[in-house]
Amino acid sequence: MTRDQLPALNMDIDSVRRAYGRYAGLYDTVFGWSLEHGRRKLVGMLDTRAGERLLEVGVGTGLLLPRYPRDIAVTGIDLSAEMLEVARARVDSEGLS
Repeated sequence: MTRDQLPALNMDIDSVRRAYGRYAGLYDTVFGWSLEHGRRKLVGMLDTRAGERLLEVGVGTGLLLPRYPRDIAVTGIDLSAEMLEVARARVDSEGLS
C-alpha cells in the first residue's frame, strides 16, 4: 500500500487535543505498559552529553521523563493541556525539576 492509498484521517488538531485530554487521567494505566519496551530502547539510543538540552515533542504524560539522564535539560511540549498537567505532576512527584 502506498501513501496515496492510505485512507484520509479526518482528525484536526482540536480533535486530537480533545481526545488526548480525555485520555490523560488513564493514559499511563491503559497504554503505559504496552509501550515500555520502546521507551527503554529509545532512551538507550540517545547520545547526550552533560549540559545538553533535549526537546520531547508529544511528551504526553511524561512517561519518558524519569528515564532521561539527569545531567541534561529536558523540555516537553504537547497539544493536550491535560496530558501536560499529568507530566508536570510526574516531574514534581519524582523530583525531576
